[in-house]
Amino acid sequence: MSEADIAISAEDDFDYEARPRFTAKRIVMVVGAVVVLYAAYLGMKRGPAIDAVSEGGVTYDPISFPMLGGYNPPRWGEVSETDSIDDAIPETVRKLDGRPLVIQGYMMPIVTEEGRAQEFLLMRSMKSCCYGRPPKLNEIIYVKMEGEGADYKHERLTIVYGEIEVGEKLLGKKLAKTLYRMKGIGARPAG
Repeated sequence: MSEADIAISAEDDFDYEARPRFTAKRIVMVVGAVVVLYAAYLGMKRGPAIDAVSEGGVTYDPISFPMLGGYNPPRWGEVSETDSIDDAIPETVRKLDGRPLVIQGYMMPIVTEEGRAQEFLLMRSMKSCCYGRPPKLNEIIYVKMEGEGADYKHERLTIVYGEIEVGEKLLGKKLAKTLYRMKGIGARPAG
């Protein structure tokens, strides 16, 4: 068989009818998928939308972890007790100190009583735990609940509201550094 015969037989194997056709229906489907993916991207970037919560005459304004981010502090466990990271917190985030806020995230209980979390870490993602990558310090809020605590369910997105404290602080007796702490007033499942 000559090279010309091989080239002809290779061309003959191509099925022109099997190639994809760009019909109006396919174009609309592709454009729709791109729009949905872009909307999902924007939602992840801004954080999930939650409503303000009013309780006891106080309104808790919504905030999200992406809003608390925007800078690159070290990850949990990468900071020694002598390292100072307080100066890395942007002024826009510092202004939240002492404000009543509502945020949603995933709970990692620290202290529980009768299935209710009295103290927990509220994290941006479930991937930020002992089985995933260590979270950045601005992806965690240490929450200490008032009253009966928060109902805890593993891997459930939870909305927590209370007064936030912003600034570097060592928890307990050299337990860990935090950037955000919250005096939790209430919590409920998201959705």
